[in-house]
Amino acid sequence: MIELLLVLLTPPFGYFLKVEKFCKRKLQRNPDDVKVLWVLSNAYMDYQKYPEAQKHAEKLLQLRPHEKSVHYLLSRAYFHTDKYQETAELLTGEYLPSEKDGENYYLGYAFMKLGQYAEAIAYMTQWLKFHKPKDYALQCIGHA
Repeated sequence: MIELLLVLLTPPFGYFLKVEKFCKRKLQRNPDDVKVLWVLSNAYMDYQKYPEAQKHAEKLLQLRPHEKSVHYLLSRAYFHTDKYQETAELLTGEYLPSEKDGENYYLGYAFMKLGQYAEAIAYMTQWLKFHKPKDYALQCIGHA
């Protein structure tokens, strides 16, 4: 009940339920529809339904194993379900993030959780070069 209220109160009104229903109907007809799998997985990510996002992103990876964006999508789903080893494996090698990619954050954090601190520092440093975190302390005292 609470989950339904949160969905209904989250703008735009009922968006997630409509998207989920539409995509599930489409996938019943064609379970390998890449566009629908992409939309549904991203919708689940947006609404913090990470296990569901992971399920559909894994299917996408089977269908499109060489698309960098699919690797990134699945790595975020793994990250948010505390699968740090899988996150690191997916983002290293052929699909290593470029220096400006936000995935450097996920990779750095995953390495930190895995106890690989040198790698964690390297990727977090790379992320910080291009993604400056907000200074919440200044905001709190009214100077931002």
